[in-house]
Amino acid sequence: MSQKQQITRPHAPQLFNRNSWLRIPTLKEDAFKEQNSAQKTTIDIDETRPNISREIERMLKEANVEEVFFVKREDKRANAWITSMNIFLTSTLLEKTDDRQLLAVIAHELGHAYFGHQRKREAEKRGMLLELDERRLAIARLMQGNFFHKALAFWETLRMKCFGIRQKIILSRQKIEEECEADCFAVRMGYGKELAGMLELLWKQEGLLKRAFYSIFSKRSRLLQARIDKIKELVGQQESRAQE
Repeated sequence: MSQKQQITRPHAPQLFNRNSWLRIPTLKEDAFKEQNSAQKTTIDIDETRPNISREIERMLKEANVEEVFFVKREDKRANAWITSMNIFLTSTLLEKTDDRQLLAVIAHELGHAYFGHQRKREAEKRGMLLELDERRLAIARLMQGNFFHKALAFWETLRMKCFGIRQKIILSRQKIEEECEADCFAVRMGYGKELAGMLELLWKQEGLLKRAFYSIFSKRSRLLQARIDKIKELVGQQESRAQE
C-alpha cells in the first residue's frame, strides 16, 4: 500500500493531551496507586485499638457498609481518606489520636460512604473524560483542514479550556458539600466535638507560613472555620435535644 493510500487516524496534537491540557481532579485512590506498596500496610483494628471495635461495627451498620479494611500509610501528616473498601489512616494520625478522636475521623470517612460520594464522583469523572475526548477528537479533525478549520480549532481549544475551569469550580464546590455532609454523619454518631478538634489540629499542622498564605489568598481557612462552626452548632442542637 502506497503512502497516499494509507488511512491515518486523526490524532490530537500533544497540546491537547487530556492529562496535561485539562487537569481533572482525581480521587486520592488513583493518586496513590503508583506509590510503593511497602508504604501501605493493612492493620487489624481489633489488635491495635481493641476498645473501639464494637463502636466501629455500630458505625458500619449505620453507614450501610458491610465490610471495610483499614490501611496504614506512612506519612508525616495526620490525614485519612476512604476508597471503595479501604479507609486509609496515616501513621501520624494513629500516633497522635486517642480512641475517640480516631473514631471521629473514621465516622467522618464513613459519612462519605453513607452518602455515596465516591460513586457520584466516579460517574461524573467518566462523563467529564468522555466529553473531553469528544472535544479533542473534534479539534484533531479540524487541525487537518484548511486555514478556516484551524482557526475554528483554536476557538474550540479556548472553549475546552473554559470547560476545564468550569468543571474544576463545580468539583471544588461539590467537595465542600461532601465534606459538610460527612461532618453531619460524624455528629450524628456522637463525635462532633472530637471532629472539630481534629479539624483544628489538621489546620495547625499546615505551618504558620502556609496558614498565613491561605488566610490572605485563599478561601481555605474561611471554609475550614465555617465547617468547624457548623459542627459546633450541630453539637449544640444535639445536646439541647438530649436535655429535653
